[in-house]
Amino acid sequence: MSFSRGLHRSPPEKVAHRLGAHLLGLGAVPKGAASLTPCQRMDQGQSSTCHAHSAAGAVWTACNAKGRPMTFVPSPREIASTTYADVRAAATPPGQPLPPLQDQGADLQDDATAMAKWGVCPMGATVGRFSDVPDDNGYGFPEPVVSELQIAGQDLIGGEYQIPVDDSAPTTVALCLDAGIPIWLGTFVGSAFENLGATGIAQPPDESDPKGGGHAMYISGYRTAADGSFEFRVENSWGSGWADGGAVWASSAWLKACWSLWPMAVCP
Repeated sequence: MSFSRGLHRSPPEKVAHRLGAHLLGLGAVPKGAASLTPCQRMDQGQSSTCHAHSAAGAVWTACNAKGRPMTFVPSPREIASTTYADVRAAATPPGQPLPPLQDQGADLQDDATAMAKWGVCPMGATVGRFSDVPDDNGYGFPEPVVSELQIAGQDLIGGEYQIPVDDSAPTTVALCLDAGIPIWLGTFVGSAFENLGATGIAQPPDESDPKGGGHAMYISGYRTAADGSFEFRVENSWGSGWADGGAVWASSAWLKACWSLWPMAVCP
């Protein structure tokens, strides 16, 4: 399987071209609501692998929405281990021994590059929650498994790209969701987001919050609020006990405060 081409920020004209002018033509009007079936709720535990869990969920959701459902849930551990290993290899001088992998989070661009190179494979045995990633224990992260890479190489995930995070983003994201395209995202979350209840609506974060930090999730749907703005269904990897079954609605203002937005567009 493959995804729309490109690995960089794209202006609206290129977004429309790449995702299909008939779907995202300039001046297109969103339908007002869309709901994609999200992946089974994952729980990253105390690990820093939100980037890998959200990538796995977004890939599964994209394929399902396109009518090409995956026969497995992608392994967050394998996505994380290949991403960490590639970053480590790039940072280690030639001839020097490779240090152990560390679970220190990752930039979404690094995950995108790793999935295009290594692919995705089925999730392994869960660890007391729906995830195959162990809790961060300070003793390093599991290395990539060769046998899993041989399986993963059959499902390369290439071509994720970013759309501009500006005033046009809510409309562009809504049009993507109308077309069955979930959005993978990176943003800052703080105490207010962590404490959202089942009926809460996420608002722009306070990036000075000392308890906050970078986080990755994906969007599976949207709706039109009473004031005419869009609200977006954000799928998290903190288990089903957080907020509304592990997901939350977020305002357009929250969306425009995100760091990056990546459409996961499955090619026909």
